[in-house]
Amino acid sequence: MGLFKRKAVEALAVASEPEIVERPTVSADELERMVYETYREKLSLAEELAERDATIARLKEQVDKLAAAETFSRQSESERRRFESEAKRLSDANAHLTEELRQEKAKVTARDLKIMQIEESSAAIVDERLDEILRGMIEEAEVLGGGWSKARVIEFIEGHVRKIKGGE
Repeated sequence: MGLFKRKAVEALAVASEPEIVERPTVSADELERMVYETYREKLSLAEELAERDATIARLKEQVDKLAAAETFSRQSESERRRFESEAKRLSDANAHLTEELRQEKAKVTARDLKIMQIEESSAAIVDERLDEILRGMIEEAEVLGGGWSKARVIEFIEGHVRKIKGGE
């Protein structure tokens, strides 16, 4: 079986000192300084990340406030439109009532004018009737002579009123 070749034991042994193929060009102090600078840069980046996270949080807060303000603005605009339509409705109702009031005042004025005319004409009729009563009393007094009692005056006036009512 010749598949496996035997090597010499010396060839299998590990070398006691590693061979340095290439010498480092950086000294230990320089290497330490580079590690320190990398650490400081890492801290600086961490601070910058924290600042950016704070900025993001602040911007999110502003976005939330702006969204709330926008919602409030929309609600205010909706309420303004509702109040405007209510004011318009009330204004129209007020105009309608004002017109009705004007018409009613015109009717009242016309009625007052009719009442004044009726009063004037009835005053003339009353004066005319009173004149008739007085003339009738004068005629009766001439025919009957004096001696008018209260009862006779009342009887005369009632009879004259009955004649007037019957004649009308």
